[in-house]
Amino acid sequence: MVAVCGVAVMSAPFPELHPVGFRKRSAEHDGMSDVESWADPVELPVYAIAPPVQDDVTRPERTGFTHVLDLYMSSSPSGHRDVFVVHGGEYFAEGVPDDFNFGPFGFKPGVRVRLMRTEG
Repeated sequence: MVAVCGVAVMSAPFPELHPVGFRKRSAEHDGMSDVESWADPVELPVYAIAPPVQDDVTRPERTGFTHVLDLYMSSSPSGHRDVFVVHGGEYFAEGVPDDFNFGPFGFKPGVRVRLMRTEG
């Protein structure tokens, strides 16, 4: 295991050859709403960057153009609205990582993090 942003991250069952930037979100309540800020980026290795698998219903009420990516890695310290820097673009983590490590036969392929960026 290695530590990323103070969180233990398991070693990978697959080679994690693609580095991405990771910026942990923090928020302080100022009496009216949360004021968000993000830490400086640290490098986080992943084993795949891919277009999303269609497992969500398309929502027609969105405006602008939404870029969606899925990151696959052994484990992730990310939470909702943490920022990932992928190929120079900043994407927000959408929700918490999907954990696929509880299947049969002890196979632990890792987690998927859904990333989104909206323009327009």
